[in-house]
Amino acid sequence: MIRPVQHYLLAQGATMAPSIMFAGASTTEYQEAASAIPVTVPESIQNGDLMLAFVMHRYPVTPPSGWSLIIHQARSVSTSTGTHDLSLFQRQCNDDSGNTVTFTQGGNERGAAHIQGFRASSGSVVIDDQGSRSGTQGDYPVEPVGTDDENKIGVVGITWNGAPESAITPPNDYQLTTPAETAATRLAAAWRDVGSGQTGGDFSATIDPVDDSRYHAQISVTVKIDTTDPEAPQAPVINGSQFTLISPQVLL
Repeated sequence: MIRPVQHYLLAQGATMAPSIMFAGASTTEYQEAASAIPVTVPESIQNGDLMLAFVMHRYPVTPPSGWSLIIHQARSVSTSTGTHDLSLFQRQCNDDSGNTVTFTQGGNERGAAHIQGFRASSGSVVIDDQGSRSGTQGDYPVEPVGTDDENKIGVVGITWNGAPESAITPPNDYQLTTPAETAATRLAAAWRDVGSGQTGGDFSATIDPVDDSRYHAQISVTVKIDTTDPEAPQAPVINGSQFTLISPQVLL
């Protein structure tokens, strides 16, 4: 009996592109009046994954050890501390799964934190581009960042000074990782594959009609594979030429 043999066609000069996947998200931890803003890393996030933490705060915030600030957006508005802020932090997971980490703001005020994780099929995930905005619109536009690339993911977060009075609808093709009903947390986060084209769009939410309550701060980033990572796959070399596997065939 001759067993089937799996045979692969090779394309000269091509490269094997690693992919990025969503690894999981935490619950959204809200504090009504506290300096400590704790959040638990989901157990689905594994060592080496990129973790992104959106933190809503009203005093300057200090991250836990090992977390670094990517971007901060403040919205000057009449609150007890003067601003309503959103910050985005990052860390590569290193035995963090299931652990609770605490972001600390400089006084007892409202705060919330939410963590997302992203994984590379090979190599590591890094920040590619970033942007932010704030305003008082009835629709809340996402700052478009990055380019159309199937190997990138777009991530957005938004916080409102006023509590949303209706379910939050994310921008086109974005998937919310926070609850659609966020009246308490005032924080929403979502992600999407960039390869389908558009990186912008609008969050939609009904906010208390008082003008100050509509004020928001929003942050956008794209993430990509680190192509300089030594673990990223390389195209096989045969007789001095690069090849990659493109399709399987079965030979009998």
